[in-house]
Amino acid sequence: MSFCKKLMPFILIISLFLSGCWDRKELNEIGLSIGVAIDPAERDNILLTVETVVPSNIKTTGQTGGGGGGGARGKPYTTFSAVGETIFHAVRRILDYTSRKIFYGYNQVIIINEDIAREYRLNQLLDFFFRDPELRERNWVLVTPDKAADILNTVHPLEMLPAKAIADEIKANTFKSKTISNDLLHVHQMIQSKGGDVAVPVVRKDKKNQPFITGSAVFKDEKFAGYLTEIESRGVLWVLGKVRSGIVVFPWVKDDPKNKISIEIIKVSSKIIPYFKDGKPGINVKIQQIGNIGETDVQLDLEKPGTMEKIADLEEKAIKQEVEAALKAAKKYHADVFGFGNHVHIYFPKEWKAMEDRWRDEVFPDLPVNIEVKCKINQVGLSLK
Repeated sequence: MSFCKKLMPFILIISLFLSGCWDRKELNEIGLSIGVAIDPAERDNILLTVETVVPSNIKTTGQTGGGGGGGARGKPYTTFSAVGETIFHAVRRILDYTSRKIFYGYNQVIIINEDIAREYRLNQLLDFFFRDPELRERNWVLVTPDKAADILNTVHPLEMLPAKAIADEIKANTFKSKTISNDLLHVHQMIQSKGGDVAVPVVRKDKKNQPFITGSAVFKDEKFAGYLTEIESRGVLWVLGKVRSGIVVFPWVKDDPKNKISIEIIKVSSKIIPYFKDGKPGINVKIQQIGNIGETDVQLDLEKPGTMEKIADLEEKAIKQEVEAALKAAKKYHADVFGFGNHVHIYFPKEWKAMEDRWRDEVFPDLPVNIEVKCKINQVGLSLK
């Protein structure tokens, strides 16, 4: 009998006493974080709030109210807050208020208060989350003008957990394309890029204490600079080719609100082409869009020659106006959320090196941007009138 065969029984016996997962975490030993809020605190400290799940208060399929015993359930979540000199310091201090270690592997949103976003660089606020191996890179990053901790205590008519409701709203925004959604991974990539600035969704609470997503927050060199409206946000997305869906509404007759056409966005692509003329940089943006007629408030003969072409032309002008509005706002903030600087850096590295330090404050605000939009109407539905 070989040595290995003689050793096998002893290995089998020893394996019975070994744990299958030495670093396994039992659910009844940890708190599951689903949302994090960052607010300013006194003496230049940071207030960190964590929303965690209370499993015993979550109703499962088949459970109903009433009946004998049990009584009313509490909230399916709770929040813990702690003040620290840094994010990591505050994370550890939260353990002073909970009997369980917080596990961040299921966290979905990181909400940053506007005031602290003005005071700290974005990388300072997110560095812990970039480094923590527990945290997933697909966490959504958001900014709020409200107290960030209050957003984690809002209510939602369809969701039990506020943080999950906010994450789901961002995903649903795909059908509107009215905010610039970026997760932790993409925010980190933009911070590391040579010539671009970060934009993330804005979350607010309404009078009913419900959270809602609206527009985008713009950062200039990692510090909060201002807000973009929903139209301005979509203007940025047109340039980036990231409009996934939505509706473009425009009047058939100028300034006539009773005669409008609604086009459903089906497919969008774009190209950003930098150039130099007389030693100065410029940008050509080419946008192509395919859409369907979703609704018309005016009687039209779509079979009449020239009608479809006019609809496409009006839509092109409407899209161009959104892009121009976004450009105006971004230049006002000196924040290159389009990443034009990245393209100049890639195509003209020598010229970029000479203007890199002046890009945001001197070059970008006066950068000529030529916008070309081409629209194609794909389907008109059953009605040709």
